[in-house]
Amino acid sequence: MLVVALCVLSCRLAISADSDEWFRYENDFFLAYSNAESHQARKILEDLEYFRAAALRVPGIELPEDALKTIVLIPATDEEYSELADNPNSVGFAQPLDGRTAIVFPATSRTDTSKYILHHEYAHALAHVNSADYPQWYTEGFAEIASSVVIHKRRKSFYVGVHEGRFQEAKEPLIDWDTLISDEFDAHAFDDMRMTASAYAQFWLLAHFLMLSGSDEYLSKLERYFALIEQGQSSTSAFRESIGMTANELWEAELRRYIDHMPEYRHGFAHSSLDPSFERSPALESSYVPILTFFKDRAELARGIDRTSNPLSFIAGQWDRLKFSDQCTDTLDFHFRDGADTLVMEDFYVAKNGDSVPAIFSVHHTYGTEFILRNMTSTRYPEITATPDYQLTVRGNDVLCFDEVPATTLCERVLQRCDKGQLLDGGL
Repeated sequence: MLVVALCVLSCRLAISADSDEWFRYENDFFLAYSNAESHQARKILEDLEYFRAAALRVPGIELPEDALKTIVLIPATDEEYSELADNPNSVGFAQPLDGRTAIVFPATSRTDTSKYILHHEYAHALAHVNSADYPQWYTEGFAEIASSVVIHKRRKSFYVGVHEGRFQEAKEPLIDWDTLISDEFDAHAFDDMRMTASAYAQFWLLAHFLMLSGSDEYLSKLERYFALIEQGQSSTSAFRESIGMTANELWEAELRRYIDHMPEYRHGFAHSSLDPSFERSPALESSYVPILTFFKDRAELARGIDRTSNPLSFIAGQWDRLKFSDQCTDTLDFHFRDGADTLVMEDFYVAKNGDSVPAIFSVHHTYGTEFILRNMTSTRYPEITATPDYQLTVRGNDVLCFDEVPATTLCERVLQRCDKGQLLDGGL
């Protein structure tokens, strides 16, 4: 089935994929696909490799030895890139995919601004290596710190200094600090770009202080903060308990003064850790076309274009649990959040107090008609004994197979569309 799906996907992207020959580039840390000129692709990948080696010297940033390689897609033209980006104003982005990160960056983006964005996106890749559910202030602050790494032209050393683009904005914050670190806060929800810029500056300052102030005490407190969040505590409550004060109090006590005396870190490269020689070979269509299709479908969904050929486009809604239980009238209500990266099934569990609790799964795409659903329910509801992970197989517009992993009988639990294609609010 997967072979057939890949053939279908290859046909659908024939125009885009066949415009130029695609090549595979690989070293110990990156797996890249590009139809750009070799020197263009190599320039971007070499820059990423030097940045990786520099970023990993920043305290608190680690890359486990068994980490999956980061995927990098480098389309040759802006037009090809625009087909893959769900934001028409972006010049590069990163997306978690099956336990790793894919970075999409056009070969034509070579300005200082676009290079900063490329570094920012790879910093997200480093953060995604850890399965912890970090709050937005930390993931974005972490990326802002890492992307401020400056590599000297001779490439013998680098330094992490003051982020000039955020410095002044952080000195005059526009957002209440306690609001900034709350679970409900979203820096992308503002229409006013000044507010978004202030949020990112504040993210950067807070992460810089807790990670790079040189205080082992604050590093330990930060680890305690993450542990409390993993246990289900709210961000503001965990912050107050671990740091010993609220975020507003930390601004008054420490951050306001810290911004004028931020330390600068300089390091030499350990050249033994660098691997800038990427092996190049013709890429098999079965390796890169499904990934291109995934991003193209995702981008068109974001633009409101109907993608009935994409399995995720019609999963949302209500489904009868036919063989899932003895009650054929019992239904599952599916909806997505986080850009279809999280699948929520309402009323899936019953808590000890008798309340209905949703099942929360992270969606791992196999670029065909099958999805692995990682059960994340217990991270939000620790009192729930979560069922195993599932494999969701799409068998048409009206039938899903919903099997525990590993499945002993394919399609043992069959779900059938009960509203015949009518999507509910909260769907894609």
